[in-house]
Amino acid sequence: MTWDTPSASCQAHHAELAVIETNEENTFIWSEMTKLGGFFWLDGTDKFSEGQWEWASTGEPLDYSNWFPGEPNNSNGQEDCLLTGGVYKTFWNDSPCSNQIKYICEKKLENPVVG
Repeated sequence: MTWDTPSASCQAHHAELAVIETNEENTFIWSEMTKLGGFFWLDGTDKFSEGQWEWASTGEPLDYSNWFPGEPNNSNGQEDCLLTGGVYKTFWNDSPCSNQIKYICEKKLENPVVG
């Protein structure tokens, strides 16, 4: 799916494309992705302001990032969406939003259990 399609699909399930805020979360998501293989969309984009990466669901800047060396590079001036996985493994890459890849939704716990 293109980047815009999974965003709508996630929202239909009261979720958003995944936002990764820590190295531990990045490692956990990667460990789950390896079971399926391939590339996956995350919620990050700079399509609203080139070079200003933010989480689309919140408008917050990426405080944590794990870019592949030399990325983001906006190759051909058309790479505005964030993907991970595939040959990049735990690293991130900017990609054209029109690419057809898998995606990861994230849903907040409404009633967390506290012990």
